[in-house]
Amino acid sequence: KNNMESKIELLKNEIKKLDIYGNLVCILLYGSVVSNSQNPDDLDGVVVVKKVNSDIKELFNLLRSYFNKLDFNIYSEYEVKNKISYFTREFKLEYLANGTCLFGENIFKELYSCVTNQEYRLSILTRSIEHLQMARQRYFFVLKNEEDRFKYLYKYFLRISKNILLFYGVCSHTTVNNLTNNELFLKLYDCNIFDKIVDMEKVKSSDELFGLFYQIEQAIYKIRTES
Repeated sequence: KNNMESKIELLKNEIKKLDIYGNLVCILLYGSVVSNSQNPDDLDGVVVVKKVNSDIKELFNLLRSYFNKLDFNIYSEYEVKNKISYFTREFKLEYLANGTCLFGENIFKELYSCVTNQEYRLSILTRSIEHLQMARQRYFFVLKNEEDRFKYLYKYFLRISKNILLFYGVCSHTTVNNLTNNELFLKLYDCNIFDKIVDMEKVKSSDELFGLFYQIEQAIYKIRTES
């Protein structure tokens, strides 16, 4: 086992000793801790509990002893089963259904299997529009440092571009995340979604990168008119 696998096994054993153990339904992990063989210091996931209360802090205190940064959504079992508290629900369900269980059974798999193609595509469109607005807000108002602006725009340009391929069914959630940047933008061009092949290596400033978002705008407009 590598260091990350050993760390996860230790966590599984520690969770069983928590006072809130009986309140836990499911803990899912996704992101870099699952996709990378290295040792990321951040942990992304979802916690489902029978009842949301302040005692859950015990779990997060444990997780913080292993990881510097936590980014979790917290749902009650009732909320999950009754379609409450989801952020662009159908889109998120896909990667939750493919998440790695730290505790319990992955209750999102069955929910995702019931999602229709139209529901899934609409949720991708909604999420892409939200991401586009987030990128604009941070470019103009929030991020003052050039390096931070560039990193944020870079991340979300790639993320929205991948979402667009998902919308058209060109790739699955798994395969799209395995594409190189060159493969990603070649597919977008070949499918007549982008009007040119984007070369991210040639982009040197946040202003240049922000200028490329017109490709995203045009793609979203096209999706909207077709939906």
